[in-house]
Amino acid sequence: MSDKQLGLFDEQVDVQASVRNISDWPDIDRFPHNFNSRQVEEIVLKDVAGSVSPLVVTGFTSLDYVIDFLADLPAESPKEFRILIGSEPTLSRRSQYSINKKNLPQEMIDYWLDAGISLRLCYKIVLVMEMIRTGRLQSRFIADDRRKLHCKIYVGDEAVTLGSSNFSFTGLRKQLEANARFHCRKEPKRYLEARQLAENYWKLGDDYNGYLFELLEQLLKIATWKEALGRACGELLEGDWAQKYICTHLAGAGKELWPSQKVGIAQALWMVENVGSVLIADATGSGKTRMGAYLLRAVMDRIWSTGRARKDITALVCPPGPVEESWKREAISCGLPLVALSHGVLSQQKSGRHEDVMQSIRRAQSLAIDEAHNFLNPKSSRTRGLHGNMADVVVMFTATPINRGVHDLLMIVDLLGADNLEDSALELFDRLARRLGNQSGKFMTTQEERLVMQKEVQRFTLRRTKKMLNALVDCDPDAYRDDLGSRCRYPEHRSRTYSTGETETDKKLASRIRELAGNLKGLANLRSGLELPESLKGLLDEDVYIRGRLQGARGLALYNLMSRLRSSRAALLEHLLGTETTAKEFGITGFIKPEETGNVLGRLRESAGQVQPSSLAKKLPVWLADGEAHRLAVEEELRIYQEILVLVGRMSDSRERAKARRLSELLKRYPLVIAFDSCLITLEVIRNLIREENDHGQVLVATGAKEQERKKVNHLFALGSKAKGVVALCSDAMSEGLNLQQASAVLLLDMPSVIRIAEQRVGRVDRMNSPHPEIEVWWPLDSGAFSLKADRKFFQRYNEVKDILGSNLPLPENLIPEELQAHAPATVEEMIQELHELERKGETWDGLRDAFQPVRELLEPVCGLVPEMVYRDVRGSRARVVSTVSLVRAERPWAFMAVAGAEQGAPKWVLIEGLQGRLVTHLEDVVTRLRHFLKDDPENRPMDKRASELIARFLHLVLKAEVSLLPRKKQRALEEMRQVLGHYLRQAEQAGDRERIAVLKGVLALQEVPLDDQERPDLDAVAEGWLDLIRETWYQKLIQRRRFKPLRLRDIRKELKSRPIPLGRIAEVFSSIPLSQPIHTRIIAAIVGLPDSAS
Repeated sequence: MSDKQLGLFDEQVDVQASVRNISDWPDIDRFPHNFNSRQVEEIVLKDVAGSVSPLVVTGFTSLDYVIDFLADLPAESPKEFRILIGSEPTLSRRSQYSINKKNLPQEMIDYWLDAGISLRLCYKIVLVMEMIRTGRLQSRFIADDRRKLHCKIYVGDEAVTLGSSNFSFTGLRKQLEANARFHCRKEPKRYLEARQLAENYWKLGDDYNGYLFELLEQLLKIATWKEALGRACGELLEGDWAQKYICTHLAGAGKELWPSQKVGIAQALWMVENVGSVLIADATGSGKTRMGAYLLRAVMDRIWSTGRARKDITALVCPPGPVEESWKREAISCGLPLVALSHGVLSQQKSGRHEDVMQSIRRAQSLAIDEAHNFLNPKSSRTRGLHGNMADVVVMFTATPINRGVHDLLMIVDLLGADNLEDSALELFDRLARRLGNQSGKFMTTQEERLVMQKEVQRFTLRRTKKMLNALVDCDPDAYRDDLGSRCRYPEHRSRTYSTGETETDKKLASRIRELAGNLKGLANLRSGLELPESLKGLLDEDVYIRGRLQGARGLALYNLMSRLRSSRAALLEHLLGTETTAKEFGITGFIKPEETGNVLGRLRESAGQVQPSSLAKKLPVWLADGEAHRLAVEEELRIYQEILVLVGRMSDSRERAKARRLSELLKRYPLVIAFDSCLITLEVIRNLIREENDHGQVLVATGAKEQERKKVNHLFALGSKAKGVVALCSDAMSEGLNLQQASAVLLLDMPSVIRIAEQRVGRVDRMNSPHPEIEVWWPLDSGAFSLKADRKFFQRYNEVKDILGSNLPLPENLIPEELQAHAPATVEEMIQELHELERKGETWDGLRDAFQPVRELLEPVCGLVPEMVYRDVRGSRARVVSTVSLVRAERPWAFMAVAGAEQGAPKWVLIEGLQGRLVTHLEDVVTRLRHFLKDDPENRPMDKRASELIARFLHLVLKAEVSLLPRKKQRALEEMRQVLGHYLRQAEQAGDRERIAVLKGVLALQEVPLDDQERPDLDAVAEGWLDLIRETWYQKLIQRRRFKPLRLRDIRKELKSRPIPLGRIAEVFSSIPLSQPIHTRIIAAIVGLPDSAS
């Protein structure tokens, strides 16, 4: 932002002159001044433009006005134009002392490279450069740095003017100036003396043309479209603009942040400034905790730099234990005052600390959420608690943002802030939220709706894959070192398989169990009945819905049985009989979990004959509509389960022993080994078997329920640990949020049902700071009888799944269990191949892309638009160039502009189609249109007057729609400000309250579009001012609401209208709004499509 402040309530001198009866002013021809309709400009410009060799003595901040004036002069008159450039003393009063003294040429260059110049002047700059080449323009400066030139003199053939007016817009038009003018015939002596003074100074001057030409070249470079686009990509992707917030911060123990972390911070800050919040979903092990702490510090620094820092806090919601401790260490290392809040306390409403935590969340100015995928259940206390925030910035961290498809997308958007969404997306999300609330857990969306939601979430998402991060490492390997000084890079994967050792008898028994499971109706999954929600009526065919629900229940019953059997016999028994009974059966005496699970048989027996009412009763099978039929169906279901129990009892323990033996063998090769299984009771069985095989090693079972062993594993497997001979048997609770990279071998005891689970498990050791060049992942090679693939084939073959999925109708998500859908990998080989293919392509399993990915793809060797050599030259050039502009032939006018943020803030991309078109600002949409316009490599066009006029029109469109460059929340804040203050103004006008009218009109005028490209009130600061002004009303609404749903700005409009904000408070907030650098001067790069004149 500019250091200048806009005085909202400054008295208008014109009005005051009238009120105070000041009407007698000197003749403007003798004393040129700016007052009422008279301006210095009308006198001075006429004098110099009509002369043969005029001389202008002015300060160097007048350059833009000089260019504008010179380019509009007739071709032959004046024959020569002389300009003597003086200093600007006010600029030399710096806040810091520097031993590096600057001469005037360098001071002028630095000033204009920092301030920028309006792109509207691009053609005029070309004309002025031509005037320098031909010698028509002569410029000089006085080189004595101890006695600087500071005067304003305008010498024409007939008159000389000297005084306070700079040769600038403000000096010649706006400011109250004092000048004297001497005419050669009316006051010849004074005219000659004043002219002599100016000519003597001119003679003292040294040639400045070379410096001026160099400066003009740096202010504007006419380039090819590939160079302009490369410049725009580099400014956005490499984040140089953000370095002032992070370059002085050293990571813990004096270690520099990795380049990938610095770039990540810059790109996250870009999202904060452009879309309002950010979801950081980098690959596991990328150093996101350190990056996150420094990002939050950078966010805090930016807030402080705007003067908006409140007494409120930066709050972090994260898992307790090692994750929380890690965040605290990083916060201390970067000087971040961080309040860490536990997931657990949020969940426990009866806890004594719960209300304190809620207060911290409500008062947080910046809110961070680690392991954010744990907050995607809208019914949980901790998720509802987070909806009570009124933070300016929300930052979410998770490597797995989507676990349950569209449902999770919806929850993510709620947490990021609904007011940050586009209007169309907001309507969709509101509609889906209502639908979700009426569907009893079954959530229906169409394919089009899913794509819209995914695209909207991607706008907030920073997601670098392992391939992308390794590519960054390869560019500068020595810059990536861990706290021990070792180089960092993701290790190479070595996928191995091991035989699970089942006997032929076991295989036959497993096949028979699957056959029996195929006869189950899945009544345990239908105990709540079957009802078509009101919101789905008319949208979904009732018969398809019923068939889908019935087949889904059958599929889930099949999957639950077979997945438990793949884990262990104990896991299957627990599923059927419960934890306590199974533990006794297998001689497990230690603590397994805090509460009983499983016991399908017991729950089934209790439900026998209990039929739930349904409006679909006439279409339902009789065993879901009639109590007696239901009781008989339950008895048949129980009979099948009993037969399965008998078969399990006949199975050997060969599979479990084979897994235990494999772990014992790995322990001989590796000091530390990690194994994962989804069933806690299986881990206890495997521990006992390993102890039989190997009594020398240490075996730990680490689950969410075993806090002490969890901490021990985290300590023994942490980076730098010297522990040896330890096997950690882990549940999936250990597959996230923990760094166990001192191990290099992971064994999967059961086959992950989906890619996501496999990635999470391997991610504990697959980290950038792994001390190992490669890691081994061991996969269970289940025989066909036990395999997930066999489950899927069986289910697909004997059910109507194809008919349902092929019906081309919108279906409730998870109607058919994800684990049994045919498109997913089902064998070890398929799973390994899928993971390798995703890594090779740099893609993610859930399809959620990084917001910057469309921009990165512009630089790809195969499908990109900017050649690698061009991009390297643009980024590697040491020349400071303010604006790079390209003109290309086009069928109709269009323009692309990369706009620097105010006060070197985050750059923004804008595309406009046609002279009536709206601004396109979403990166993906901008890139799509750029690819369309540039796909045929359009011919470059020269800069001329017509092109300059077209650029000026596009610039005016951007100026008029500048508010659309703000995050949507701030756009809505400005709209609410207009609505509420407009209401206050109408009331004041009705009451005749002149003071209130004046203040409110002044505040509302802050949003008016300026008539020219001069400075305007910073719209971002105006929006933030309004958000600060309404914060107490927002807070009261939060604590009084009954329903836990996202609170939007429009929801408090009624309260603000009924209980007006005090006038003094409004005046206080908006009395000193910073002035923003004109958007015309902030164009970093531009490509303009220019039709032929015939078009």
